[in-house]
Amino acid sequence: MKRSSLLALCLTLLIAAFGTASGQITATGDTGTSKFRPGTYTGTAKGRYNLTLKPGSDGDFLISGVYVASGVYRVTGLALHDGRFVAYVYDGKRNVGRFWGGSSGSGLRILRIQRGESAYAPKRDVDILLTPVDRRVAQQSAPSARQPVAGGATFGLVSKVLGHVPPPAEGNNSITSGSMDERSFRIEVRMKPPYTGSAFVAHHYSSPLTSRLKPGQIVELTCWSEADRTSRDFNVGSGCQWIVEGPGAEIIGTPTKTFAGTASDGKFYALSRAATRFRVLNSGQIKITAAQGGQLWGGSDNWNPATYVYKSGEIPTASVNE
Repeated sequence: MKRSSLLALCLTLLIAAFGTASGQITATGDTGTSKFRPGTYTGTAKGRYNLTLKPGSDGDFLISGVYVASGVYRVTGLALHDGRFVAYVYDGKRNVGRFWGGSSGSGLRILRIQRGESAYAPKRDVDILLTPVDRRVAQQSAPSARQPVAGGATFGLVSKVLGHVPPPAEGNNSITSGSMDERSFRIEVRMKPPYTGSAFVAHHYSSPLTSRLKPGQIVELTCWSEADRTSRDFNVGSGCQWIVEGPGAEIIGTPTKTFAGTASDGKFYALSRAATRFRVLNSGQIKITAAQGGQLWGGSDNWNPATYVYKSGEIPTASVNE
């Protein structure tokens, strides 16, 4: 794909994804915060796109869809509630582009485009009209766990345990460090002078969990991972997943896990998404863990960002960071 066509592709997809339900989108001005709308959008600009914004947690949105031009390209990413976003475009075999940016009033501003190991910023602004596929989708879309569910004794959140990371670990030529909170985990390797370069993997956890769960409720937990490196010589890899245990939950389908970074076969994976779905039963206990696994550093007694325990008929004694 030529650089010019890749630029047109990224601007079309990402501006479309973050527009309002109608009107003109202008990629100008300072980046700031704005509220994104859930829904499915379609439009034409040197090809046809079809993108869906699905609500996650904390006001974030998961982006998914396709762009059809000279070929069919898959789009996936995350729009953050504070106006930032990251998205990737795939040609079915590999990642052909990675894009970052922020909202700009009623529109979107592309701040960075990366293809392979080369990164650059767009040189011109682009205006585009977008049309919702169905306005009812934008009005009704919401996390499944917040929809009406069957009555019965609720499950109260009786325990929440958060993980923590150790201080940075210093080697002969590099320093490995990271961060963790209830919704994320990050590991980064950075070379020490006189050497330069770095690599990182970050996991983002999304859920509609609150301090109560209701019998009959169907809950979808998602996480996605991103990775980047400045050189092929940097190898760091990690994955995330949601683990649901206990007699109070029935797993729906097969839970999945992510992987981002450099795999054992030497291949580099920039983006990965996973989900776990379950149904709340009538009684018992449910243990839910936002888990991660892969390359680590130093020592910690709990590397998982968060573990929640719910018990049927109990009054909540903890809360989820919403």
